[in-house]
Amino acid sequence: MPAFFRDVHNRLFMDKKFCENYTKIMRRSFCCTFIFLVYLIFLPSIAFSEPFGSKEGREPPPDRAGNERMGDRDAPDKNQGSFPPPSSDKADLSDMSLLYHGKRICTVHEPFCVVCIQPSKTALRIIFNIPIDPRTFVPQNILINGHPLSPDAVIKFNRTGKLMECKVKLGKNDVISLTLKDVKSFDGEVLKRVFFQNLRVGQKIHY
Repeated sequence: MPAFFRDVHNRLFMDKKFCENYTKIMRRSFCCTFIFLVYLIFLPSIAFSEPFGSKEGREPPPDRAGNERMGDRDAPDKNQGSFPPPSSDKADLSDMSLLYHGKRICTVHEPFCVVCIQPSKTALRIIFNIPIDPRTFVPQNILINGHPLSPDAVIKFNRTGKLMECKVKLGKNDVISLTLKDVKSFDGEVLKRVFFQNLRVGQKIHY
């Protein structure tokens, strides 16, 4: 250590009075620093915490309607008595529909009728406006030129139930008549028109 700094050090710290004052200053500084650090640590929790008993003595704030908010679970419903009882529309709709091939179809419709007939040399196709009851479309109820189909005749239906196809043998230029006897729709309605004539093979006739 240089002689100058050694001389200054000896003069300062060898002085008893100076050492006592220096010690007091350091203690006060340490205490002030400690108190300041404690204040910084606990200040946020003190600032954001609610005072004791504030929840019990504080009244609930008014809502938008100007009434007090009700926190009880047993409080009456605000909407109770404000609306009429639920209508029975669903029950009415279920009474007006039937389940057909996994789908509900409304029973309120136009009269059951034929929309289109298309005879060919090997098959006779008939399209209806609503789904049909396949159980009523049997060979004895389908007459061509006044004669029912053979008991082993093949009759097919599409998925919607509006198209029926039966296998037949007709000539290229034949003109036939068709009678649909005792056939019904999916909801039991009888066919409106049952007799059709002047049906030419290879042509599509709309009704």
